[in-house]
Amino acid sequence: MAHSRKLITFVFLVCSCEFLYASNLNDSKEVPKVIIDTDAGGDDAMALLLAIKTKKIDIVAITCTYGNTDLKNVELNVLKTLTIANRTDIPVYAGAQGPLLKNYTASDYFGKDGFGDFEFKHEIKITVDRSKHASLVMIDLARRNPGVINVVTLGPLTNVALAISMDPNFVKNIKKFYTMGATLNDFEPEPEFNFQLDPESDHIFLSSLEDQKCLISPWDMNNTISKEWRIGTLGNLSSKEMQFLNKVEDYELNHAKVWFPADSIAISTLIWPELVTLKNEIHLTAITCSSREGKVKFDDNSTNKNVEIVSKFDIEKFKSLLVRNFES
Repeated sequence: MAHSRKLITFVFLVCSCEFLYASNLNDSKEVPKVIIDTDAGGDDAMALLLAIKTKKIDIVAITCTYGNTDLKNVELNVLKTLTIANRTDIPVYAGAQGPLLKNYTASDYFGKDGFGDFEFKHEIKITVDRSKHASLVMIDLARRNPGVINVVTLGPLTNVALAISMDPNFVKNIKKFYTMGATLNDFEPEPEFNFQLDPESDHIFLSSLEDQKCLISPWDMNNTISKEWRIGTLGNLSSKEMQFLNKVEDYELNHAKVWFPADSIAISTLIWPELVTLKNEIHLTAITCSSREGKVKFDDNSTNKNVEIVSKFDIEKFKSLLVRNFES
């Protein structure tokens, strides 16, 4: 009950904030317009830079959430990434500091700061817009531009779940969601990281979807890339972005056996849809209790196929696109 009061109070306070976002977006359909919701660890940095380098999508906002590291680190990591990309025009907003109900403690998988713990020597001239919560930004942009905005989620789904809870039309107003998360193989011993952190948000999100409104790139697609290729081929590119990413991912690469750029793969399904060579329409629900908390289950009897699942992905073409976009 205390958890419920906490959530209701938070939603009330967020809703009481003033909506300051006034202008509608250009309704051009040539370039997809995207909100990227990120927990900005090392894997997110490459996804953000790839999205910027391709110039194939228009990033209208970056919303920050806890996950790979604490929210304050996530915010700073996004600002560092935008500084390297010379895209200080993209607005950045702060969102959830933790799950709806569970406790959260940051890991050091990508270092204590979630970003390799290296010294960043560039001047950061961009700041986080704290005039509104990230969930309100999502609601406002979607409401003013119905059917135009895509949302790419690279971290826990808390910001999106809050937006859904506050605005019953939020999902309807979004064009499509692209989500990195979930493990579909029930033999996996642990749930996928993003879905494990906030099962209640997973439930709110999946329960709100219908008609394949979301394309999910699951963790267990097995699209791993050798660490040797990451270091020896991609890592040898001389662009400032790749030199930055080498520092960001160095901590992870030192203890990883293979390289799995899950967030970059997820955002690539929007940028290059042709990379998805097989996808399945299913009804997916979240498990919020028992020892399987954070996992998902299929409902073969449901007529509402609420998500599409990426089943096969052209990893070799993806590798070529990484080289092409980061070589200069």
